[in-house]
Amino acid sequence: MLFFVLLLSAITSCNKNKEELILGKWECVAASFTDDGETYPVADAIGLIWDFKANGTVVASHINQVDDSDTASYSLLDDVLTTTFTNEFGNSDVNSYTIKELNKNKLLLESRNEKEVLTIEFKRI
Repeated sequence: MLFFVLLLSAITSCNKNKEELILGKWECVAASFTDDGETYPVADAIGLIWDFKANGTVVASHINQVDDSDTASYSLLDDVLTTTFTNEFGNSDVNSYTIKELNKNKLLLESRNEKEVLTIEFKRI
């Protein structure tokens, strides 16, 4: 019984640690798209800024377009980050990313869809 309580506590604290670590501003420094074994850089993603807020929202902007931003909601469950953007017409765009690495300086995300893989690397700013 004590082992179960300690295990549950450890799992909860790991997720809590990720929730705290992800907060703040992150700048995309590398991005690639792999389709059917061929990998291509995603140059337009470089300079993308994601600002994760404690209220469950993320503000996305680009370093070269500071006046233009979008706000989405996000959730974090284990190693999966899910973002949901709802436009002015009520249509939602949901994206899920596996967190491959998260520490105080680096956030590495991966999104898979059949034969396609999107990898995005952020640094904390």
